[in-house]
This record gives sequence, C-alpha cells and structure tokens, in this order.
Amino acid sequence: MDAIAGKRVVFLGDSITQAGGYVAFTTYYLEKLYPKKDFDILGLGLASETVSGLSEDGHAGGQFPRPCLFERLGRVLEKAKPEVVVACYGMNDGIYLPLDKERMAAFQKGITKLIEQCKAAGAKQIVLVTPPIYDAVPKGTEVDYDAVLAEYAKWETGLKVPGVRVIDLHTAMRKARDGRTEPFSKDKVHPGDDGHLLIARTVLTALGV
Repeated sequence: MDAIAGKRVVFLGDSITQAGGYVAFTTYYLEKLYPKKDFDILGLGLASETVSGLSEDGHAGGQFPRPCLFERLGRVLEKAKPEVVVACYGMNDGIYLPLDKERMAAFQKGITKLIEQCKAAGAKQIVLVTPPIYDAVPKGTEVDYDAVLAEYAKWETGLKVPGVRVIDLHTAMRKARDGRTEPFSKDKVHPGDDGHLLIARTVLTALGV
C-alpha cells in the first residue's frame, strides 16, 4: 500500500479499465481504509486498445482498427507524470483468435515497450495485471480464447524486471469463476460489478492491503 500512497498512480488498459469499476473500487477501499493518507489515482483506459498493435478484420464494423497504446502513451506520460503505472492488457491483443507465435510475440514486444517507455518517463514502479478471463466455455470448433489469455498471463508472471511487479489476476479470476454457477460477464469479456470488485480485491491484496 505504501508503494502507491502519496504518489500519482495511472491505470492503463482497455475497455474494462475504461469502464472504471475496479479503479473506483480500488480508490474507495484505499481512501476508507487509510483516511490519513493521500491517494492520487487516475483511470485512463481506452476501449478496444492493445499493446500488440494488432486488429482483426472488420473491427467495429470496419469503421476503424483497434487503437494501440503507443499512439497515446507519450502524451499520457507527459501530461499525467505518473510515479506508478498499473497496466492491464491482453484481452484484445490476441484478437480473439487461437494462440499464435506471431501474435504472442507482438504482445510480448508491446509489454516490454510499455515498461521501457514508462521507466524512461520517470515512473518508479510498473504493475502489470494479467488479463481477466474470457468467460465462455468453448463449444465444438469455437476458439478456447481463455486458454490464449492464460498463456499471456503465464508469460507475464514469469517476467523478472527491476521496478516491475506482476499481479496474476487471470489465475485468481479463473479460480473464482470455477466456484460460481453464473459468469462474471454477460458478453464473455466485460465483467459486471462483482467482477470489477474481484479485480480490485486482487490488486489490493497483491499491494498488501
């Protein structure tokens, strides 16, 4: 907890982060539990965003490709000046296709670039949150996309980089989901309030709250 108290913290991610639920829960818990400490938390997620720079054909009905974080990251770091960056990517990076070496490499390259650019801008701590689960049971020839996200999470948890810590949300969320009869998400991707609460609790627990 002391790693983020009194510091500018920026949350980066896709539409799940942009929705703001888990960021709001995290902020609320911290402010209620530690009323004498100051917390400066900004949620700056962007819908559909990736770190891989990949996009499937016909995304958004063919109106535009998925945005890539690196189109805006420089401006975010310059304007927000975060000391701590919390980043949750992966859900969109596999573009909902089977596991593929090139797509995996693009995700790995993106995460590495994210770390390097945040450090270069003065961030003292980068917290990587592994992707949430893809909340669907594959049927027939349907892609087991959650298995793809599990591989992304496995790679992230194996990172050993100074100034970087990894919170394995994917494993925690899968374990919680296996104990439930109802999905966290109605559309397989975007969790409801209970899912956002689980994400917040997972992040806070890992931060020592």
